[in-house]
Amino acid sequence: MSQPVASNGRANLRDVLRTDGYILGPRASPKSAIHGTLETLSTAWTPQNFAILDSSQRLSRMMEAVHEFHSSLNLALGNSEPLLRNNQFFQVSHQPNLMGGLNVTGPAILLSGLDQEIPIIYAFVDYDEAKDRRFKNGTLPVGLDDVTTLRGAVRGDQMHRIAAAVEPPDRPTVEGWIRQLRHSVVATERSLRRRGAITKRPADAKREIDALAASWFGFLDVTASLAEFNAAVTSDLLARIIPGRLFSLSYGRLLGIAAESVAETVEELSSIGLIKRNDWWAVCDRCAARSPARWEPKNKLLRFQCIACHTPYVSHTFFGDLSRWGVPRLLPRVLADVLLDLTWLPAAVYGGYAGSLQHLTTSRALAERRGLKLAPELSWDPQNLLVSRAGDVPDGRGARTLATGRAALACYYLLFPVELLVEKILAGSKRGDFGNQQPLCMLTRD
Repeated sequence: MSQPVASNGRANLRDVLRTDGYILGPRASPKSAIHGTLETLSTAWTPQNFAILDSSQRLSRMMEAVHEFHSSLNLALGNSEPLLRNNQFFQVSHQPNLMGGLNVTGPAILLSGLDQEIPIIYAFVDYDEAKDRRFKNGTLPVGLDDVTTLRGAVRGDQMHRIAAAVEPPDRPTVEGWIRQLRHSVVATERSLRRRGAITKRPADAKREIDALAASWFGFLDVTASLAEFNAAVTSDLLARIIPGRLFSLSYGRLLGIAAESVAETVEELSSIGLIKRNDWWAVCDRCAARSPARWEPKNKLLRFQCIACHTPYVSHTFFGDLSRWGVPRLLPRVLADVLLDLTWLPAAVYGGYAGSLQHLTTSRALAERRGLKLAPELSWDPQNLLVSRAGDVPDGRGARTLATGRAALACYYLLFPVELLVEKILAGSKRGDFGNQQPLCMLTRD
């Protein structure tokens, strides 16, 4: 497939992607755009930022975090040989939400169809605050008219904690979530089928819910936190949809495992003004709250006062020093987090979601002003997954939730054939304007 070529004979990234560099461009299908992107990466773009460790050493640190994550949670591990052979991977990063929505897990599915060999790293950012409603509350449709919310994941006395410090759910709570999921799938499948949609056979969906339930009860025996449980559930679901392609890790643990090299990258970024002294969170060892902190890299001095228990801290802290909660005591705030993501282990392509655009735009602009070249970010913003024959999203909270990808990934997996789900995700999105948009579900009546 031919691609736009610049005067120097190389593929021109700006002709393949929008000029902001991280959203697939207009009138380009994902497959044609990714071919151009990978050609550009092999010619015009090279990961030249901060050569503190060569790529094989960085990958070995990352794979150590992957193996630790998969082993501790009894998750199957795919073939990592292509990743280690080619030093190329796709990456998606997000907090481990309770039954995370398709809108934030879908980028991994999108990337899986763009190249058949390049592995996908899913980095779970497990140090956000537990009170975030997306982390603690999953959303399920109930037919096309209503939705229900999964509750009970975070106790009131743990709302101030970071995600990695929240206790995993107990079995009765998970049993209640599975009952809600069963009711959601039965009611919604019946409504969709009545409207002419292509859905899974109810008997197949029931069998698959039983298999998911068995896996989730198994995760209760091996997870140490709600963040781990949520990450295990998402990883398990994605592995059923894109088998053999997904490699998951805890981003907090990766920062600890690779602390020395990441710290050097932090110093490089600090030396050119991209990371500042106030671009940090610190974790309180007493109550697990996350507070704004001031860190001075030269003398390794950390200063903060806990926003929850008000304990003052002034201590010498090295990047990577672990808190008692298993993640580093010192954590990057969002802009520093994105910059580290884009420079320490440069992926071939990053899979983004609509909510990430604001801080991605800011961080990329800061980096590019200082001459850093960053890999492209493909942003997926589903808007048209469920439409009527007239082309409109039907009225009803359940319909709107399904149409915009905000329903739990488990719902889409259980409602629709996997091949159809993957095909329609690859077909395009409203923000990407690929020109060949197709809904996941076409209803026969308004």
